[in-house]
Amino acid sequence: MFVMEKLPEDLLEILACPSCKGELEYDGEKNVLICHNCRIYFEVIDGIPNMIPEEAKPLEEPKESEEKGQNSSGSLT
Repeated sequence: MFVMEKLPEDLLEILACPSCKGELEYDGEKNVLICHNCRIYFEVIDGIPNMIPEEAKPLEEPKESEEKGQNSSGSLT
C-alpha cells in the first residue's frame, strides 16, 4: 500500500511558481502545490512536484450561483 509522504519543509521553502515566481501553498490532503496568484495547482507525483507550467491545472472556478451573489443554498450572500 502506497503512503503519501509530506513534502519536506526545506523544499517547500525554496519552491516558487514557475510562471509568476510567487509563493506556493502545499495542500497535503490533495498532495498538490497551489499558486493562488495564477489560480493553478501542480500535482505531486510519487513525492516529486510536477512544476512544468504546461501541465499545471486550473483551480476550480466559482459555481455559477456564487458568481451571481448567491451561496450554495440559493440565498443571497
